[in-house]
Amino acid sequence: MLSIIIPLYNREELIKNSLDSVLMQTNPHWECLVVDDGSTDNSCDVVEEYAKNDPRIILLRRTEDRPKGPSACRNIGCEHAKGEYVYYLDSDDILEPHFCENISEQFEDNPGIDFIAVHVALFRGSIHDLEWLPPAPVPDIPVLDYFLFHSFKASTQTFCWRKTLLDKFPRHWPEDMRRGVDRVCYYRILTKQPKGMWWKKRIQLYLRIPKTTLFASPNDRISNQKDSFYLSQHFVVATRVFEAYRTNGLLNNKSLTLYLNYCLNRERNILLHRQFQAAKSFYREILSVSTEFHMSSKYGWMAYLYMKVWWLFPFHKLAQRLFSVIKTSVCSFMKTSKTLKN
Repeated sequence: MLSIIIPLYNREELIKNSLDSVLMQTNPHWECLVVDDGSTDNSCDVVEEYAKNDPRIILLRRTEDRPKGPSACRNIGCEHAKGEYVYYLDSDDILEPHFCENISEQFEDNPGIDFIAVHVALFRGSIHDLEWLPPAPVPDIPVLDYFLFHSFKASTQTFCWRKTLLDKFPRHWPEDMRRGVDRVCYYRILTKQPKGMWWKKRIQLYLRIPKTTLFASPNDRISNQKDSFYLSQHFVVATRVFEAYRTNGLLNNKSLTLYLNYCLNRERNILLHRQFQAAKSFYREILSVSTEFHMSSKYGWMAYLYMKVWWLFPFHKLAQRLFSVIKTSVCSFMKTSKTLKN
């Protein structure tokens, strides 16, 4: 059985789409644990109505002794999960109808694996209007090497886990954090080097991007990129991920380069929003790590340069947007010209 865990906060409309996609699963062996985070709208009423019609849908509530936030809700869901496999779904995402069937087959055909990397497509409004498709075929690199040494792109929906692995990490979601919790949670597990594999299918999940902040939940609006608390959390994420690498002896040229480049990107993004105190934290971290591992000639110098030319970054972002508009216009013109010619 697959346990699908959904944290919920003020999503009375969007949660219907998510639960409908769960009910449409071709494999009936699942349970869906929806954990409410203190919603103030009718979200719980909606879930209770679904639960009346299908006992596989279970509504839980975060207790007052646990901190507010999706991390505590996901931990509570995992503590109550009875399935052999666990998948963390957000309350505005949509599963492909064969998700449960395919994931069960993949685990049964590969009894030695602990997790599967899932392909996610991004959409706005409708799944028929996709914003981004995952590359096909899967990257030509072992899944663990990809996430540990080539990319920090692991997000909440990236993996489906074997429950016996998660049981080794009680309360694996960091309940003292509000942003970047997925990376901290998953890299603590991944740096233990469990066995995993790429998903063989292309798309199994549709991840919603809000059209505007007007359509986002209060939880989403808190995470505005310009919010100083949100930006400062990037530094906590970086240092905790680095500590996981250090603890598990995975610091090498690849992982250090990946980490320092990640810190440089975060420093640049924070300077873009003129949050200088948070940027200084990243500058000191880059300088400390690069000096310790004799890489300061490149990364320390780049971090210092970013601090000095911070005023250029808004122009850089403007140039990127301008280039994107020109590219879209040219492509549209070429397509129209071709249509008229035909």
